[in-house]
Amino acid sequence: MSLQTSKHNSGSRVVFISVLVCLLVTGLGWSFWLRGQTILRSDLRDRLQSTTSIAAELIDARDVEAIQSPKDMDTEAFQRLVTALKDIRTYAKHIHFAYIMRRTEDPMLLEFVADADALSTLDELDLNENGVVDAGEEGSHPGELYDISGMPALQGEAFVRPTVDPRFTDDQWGILLSGYAPIRNAQGEVIAVLGLCLPCGRALGIASTHTPSPRNATHYF
Repeated sequence: MSLQTSKHNSGSRVVFISVLVCLLVTGLGWSFWLRGQTILRSDLRDRLQSTTSIAAELIDARDVEAIQSPKDMDTEAFQRLVTALKDIRTYAKHIHFAYIMRRTEDPMLLEFVADADALSTLDELDLNENGVVDAGEEGSHPGELYDISGMPALQGEAFVRPTVDPRFTDDQWGILLSGYAPIRNAQGEVIAVLGLCLPCGRALGIASTHTPSPRNATHYF
């Protein structure tokens, strides 16, 4: 074998090894990145679940039981519920929607009891300031039905323990990640669920922040 051929083969091996190392490093980088994203998503869901669980304790079950139809919107009980939901949303600053729902005779339909935006003015609801209240800006009112056929968490688990949707959901209010927690009366019976929703953009932003201690979870929403 000539010296020139030997140098050529040696050079080829160096290039091959260099490419192999680059591919290996890139592959490991992607692997760590994907694992990191999985951990962040899991952490985000844990934090949302903790926040919803704590917030549910702030809801007075007696007020929930007092609301049975739209005519109850004029009652002090309804005003207290809306105020509580608005306070939760203010404290958990990244939460966009806060509401209470209960079961109906149809297992695939829940009905709204109260919504943080139920008593808001048109100007307050018009977040994009286009002069009209779009579908995604509307508040919900007592008795309005909500189809949960595509939301497994609301079909059972949310009425048993705090939980979070396994993935983002898409409805008239946008692409959301939602957490739920049961609301219990004095006898320990579950009478409704509290729902807190994070818009997709906010959720992705929170997921990239520093991981908090679980006991301080509400400070990160």
